[in-house]
Amino acid sequence: MAKPPTPEAEDRRRICRERKVLVSERTSHANRIKGLLFAQGITGYDPLRRDRRERLDDLRTGVGRVLGRQLKAQLIRELDRLELLFEHIKSVEAERDALLAADVADTPVALLLDLKGIGPESAAILYTEGLFRKFDTGGRLSLCRACADALAERINRPRARRLKGWQSSAPDNNDRACLAVAALPARVSALSLVPRTSRV
Repeated sequence: MAKPPTPEAEDRRRICRERKVLVSERTSHANRIKGLLFAQGITGYDPLRRDRRERLDDLRTGVGRVLGRQLKAQLIRELDRLELLFEHIKSVEAERDALLAADVADTPVALLLDLKGIGPESAAILYTEGLFRKFDTGGRLSLCRACADALAERINRPRARRLKGWQSSAPDNNDRACLAVAALPARVSALSLVPRTSRV
């Protein structure tokens, strides 16, 4: 049975969702800047670099002219918006890290952060969005283990992907994430049965 999240759990989800929106806006502003410059025949300018303002002064159009006054003013305003987004993203990430640090000891967050390939953002999303489930009974736990075994078999099964005669059997990252999430309740329940002194 699906259980609605508590108001506190729903409020915790806002951090990762806000960061996703901010990153999307950052990409939009960066692409807008690149598009404005590309219309003038300028390529190779990266607005996400630290020296973006210094490099803006050295840009020349495709025919060798300096940037127009209004175009340069528009680009500077876009860079201002972009740098404001950098500050907001940094602030949201600091809040996210503080949330994870508060919930780390012997919790699903600690197990997620221990997994190779899962960083703070992925761990926060998996934890706050409710993709981790607590299994109280043995039947639910055995079902979870069966899901984890099925996903492990799917990941380890070779799949041929033909790209211009080249074959690859590399698994999708989504499969690995699903396996990690499915295996977590089993690991948590196993840890709760092992005395603290004998944990590895």
